[in-house]
Amino acid sequence: MLERMAREQLVDNPNAIFRMGEDIRAFGRYLIHPAQDGYQIFRGATLAAQTDSSRVAISWCIADKLNKHDLTQEMIWADQAVTWRTREIEYFRHTLAVSQDLQKKYVVTDRLNDALTKLRYAQDRLDKCLNLAKYWQHKGFNDETSRTGIKN
Repeated sequence: MLERMAREQLVDNPNAIFRMGEDIRAFGRYLIHPAQDGYQIFRGATLAAQTDSSRVAISWCIADKLNKHDLTQEMIWADQAVTWRTREIEYFRHTLAVSQDLQKKYVVTDRLNDALTKLRYAQDRLDKCLNLAKYWQHKGFNDETSRTGIKN
């Protein structure tokens, strides 16, 4: 009986987010699994998306649950852009550190500044997406009891 109650309140609850070992279960239908290069999001047994942070993964699940598919795509794009720009900046900084050619340093410095600007833009887009998902999640709760699945 206790196991059945726990399953109803946690695993099958359409509003619950909780950890099960390393994995995160969300909304009764998503499994967020840590991978070597980020987090994999499974909808049932199907790999639905892959992100770099658990925060983005949970926000993705919120948007997908509410059928905000444009938001899910924007979130994945912004997350990938942040990752790519971060790696690009690391490469430029390494090149600046090891390069002896002054002309090459000027070119790499310009590219580094451009990459930093684009990183800030991508981070702003990602933050807007995450905040929008959080807004939609909070908007879905009419009162405290809806979060736990208790019917009025």
